[in-house]
Amino acid sequence: MVLSPVITINIFQKQAEPQIYSAGQVIFEEGQSGDVMFGIIEGEVEISALHNCGMK
Repeated sequence: MVLSPVITINIFQKQAEPQIYSAGQVIFEEGQSGDVMFGIIEGEVEISALHNCGMK
């Protein structure tokens, strides 16, 4: 499902303050509840998952 730009902006405006994450910092892990929406203002994010063998 793709949110409209207006809905997306409304969601981000409700965020009290932007969160800042350092390089290499884990933002969330697989299995955590999805009650937060992230938007990237600057930089980049790597999203990965571990296979059963423990490799990315």
